[in-house]
Amino acid sequence: MEHSKNMLPEAWLFTNSKGKPYRQDYLSGIWRKAAKKVGIDITLSNGTRHSKASQMKKEMEAEIAKTIGHTNMQTTQKHYMLGRDKEL
Repeated sequence: MEHSKNMLPEAWLFTNSKGKPYRQDYLSGIWRKAAKKVGIDITLSNGTRHSKASQMKKEMEAEIAKTIGHTNMQTTQKHYMLGRDKEL
């Protein structure tokens, strides 16, 4: 990890006991074992991408609800079918 030499240890989310960032293959191995244990087949990179996309979707739904004046998210979801494969 050449690019990590100039970064402060607190800049890394996951570090070992020496304050060094974990290697990608190490984290991927932990992820694979956990995913297998719960019966899902998704890589670490895809899992984090899906997670971020879900967070963004939820934020967008909240912004839409606020913009159109709904105080209850279920109202927006019911009337505008957010979270389904249909357009607004």
